[in-house]
Amino acid sequence: MKRITGLTTGAFALVAVAGSALADGMVVRAPAPPPPPPVVDRCAPGPWTGFYVGGNLGWAHVNGEFNDRDHFFSDHRRFDNDDDAFTGGVQTGYNLQCGNVVFGVETDINWAGFDDDNDHFGHERWDPVLNRTIRHRFKHDRSMDWFGTIRGRLGWTNDRIMVYATGGAAYTKLDHGHRGIGIDWNDTFGWGWSDFHDDSDDVNWGWTAGGGVEWLWSPNLSFKAEALWIDFEDGDNDRVIRFHDIEDSSVIWHDRKRFDFDDSMAVVRVGLNYKFGYRAPPPYEPLK
Repeated sequence: MKRITGLTTGAFALVAVAGSALADGMVVRAPAPPPPPPVVDRCAPGPWTGFYVGGNLGWAHVNGEFNDRDHFFSDHRRFDNDDDAFTGGVQTGYNLQCGNVVFGVETDINWAGFDDDNDHFGHERWDPVLNRTIRHRFKHDRSMDWFGTIRGRLGWTNDRIMVYATGGAAYTKLDHGHRGIGIDWNDTFGWGWSDFHDDSDDVNWGWTAGGGVEWLWSPNLSFKAEALWIDFEDGDNDRVIRFHDIEDSSVIWHDRKRFDFDDSMAVVRVGLNYKFGYRAPPPYEPLK
């Protein structure tokens, strides 16, 4: 009983002292709060960030469509020409990694050896010497030595493997030539040979889209495999065609004729990139 009385008396004494201190103007401070968590920079330089250069090697397939709108070379209006070739080139670009997402831009220039000649059946005529119907042919020439692209890239990575989509502009110099037997639609001037050729220094532009996967083999080296679809701008020509006599090659007829060209290309290739300026990245928090 005496112990309980003593404890009670001590407690009241502490309260009295605290009240006296407050009365004298003494401030009692609460404990300081814990420091805030550090700010995480989600776009801190990751292993994919930086400039790079590289090379590529692959296969390309060109699908060409020629449309004879006025039926000059043939009774048919549309002809398809396909061709395959190896391709190789160089590329350069820049990547910025933000967590698991990689933003990039890339440009490349490539060699492609397309140079094909295709014969098509044209109009039919009666040959009085042979005493039978002759079906003439005309030749379609197409050549392309190089092509390039300027593309953006958007990828997802787990630090070593990146899967990406890509798209942008494409450009090339694509020449078309058509030569063969022609006839006036009303058969007014008889038969002869004619030629048409579209060859200029103009660059053909178009668009490209595709995707790929890239593996970071070391801090500076990566291997990639990608596929691109390229669609070049359609050609629409309204040209003067000259009709020559078979015997003396003199021009006996000329008229304006319309021709359309539509060319697209599929590219599958592998490549090697070297990235500059590697440094160990600071820790970053993956995107949720």
